[in-house]
Amino acid sequence: MRLRRAQRRRNDPDEDVDAEIDCTLKQAANLNLELSEIGDDRLLTGCSVSRDGKMIATCSLTGASKLWSMPIVKKVSTFKGHTERATDVAYSPVHNHLATASADRTAKYWNDQGSLLRTFEGHV
Repeated sequence: MRLRRAQRRRNDPDEDVDAEIDCTLKQAANLNLELSEIGDDRLLTGCSVSRDGKMIATCSLTGASKLWSMPIVKKVSTFKGHTERATDVAYSPVHNHLATASADRTAKYWNDQGSLLRTFEGHV
């Protein structure tokens, strides 16, 4: 009886650290990664999802922002215009436009095709 209870406990991830690690590794083996945490040459600093959920925008330490299709993550376009790292990106709640902020003290307003619509100077 004691042996059966020990075997049961060993197979229960909540009761045994080794069993928990094994269980987690089995689950991880079935994962399909479609997007890494690095969507640029340098780390990402921000992201925003479009209001319809079909696009995601990211920005990075390179100063570039990128637009990706969802749910199958595929790069659609790249927005370049900042001279320093991009610090954030946000979708407009009304239009399919994006705003990006940068350490170059500017904020930029873009349409979803990557055309710059306006630059705001002195952004902090």
